[in-house]
Amino acid sequence: MIFIDLKAEIEWIPNGSLMVGVEVKNNEQKIIFWEKNGLNHGEFILPNLQENEEKVEINSLKASKDSEILSVLLRFLIIDSLIFK
Repeated sequence: MIFIDLKAEIEWIPNGSLMVGVEVKNNEQKIIFWEKNGLNHGEFILPNLQENEEKVEINSLKASKDSEILSVLLRFLIIDSLIFK
């Protein structure tokens, strides 16, 4: 059995053909599309910005009413470093 770590909520595309969710696995964040029957329809990996001392978290997903646009609300967390003088 395979377990995946889903983040944020799962969004139904309004035309009813797909669901969209976020998977975090091996320090990669993916936007995943599923068909109504649960089969994987496609995915893409979000860029990892940790080299720039920033971490990206996905807050929410929202599809447009005509199912043409998917918005992804991101939160950038800046990793602060302490400087001692």
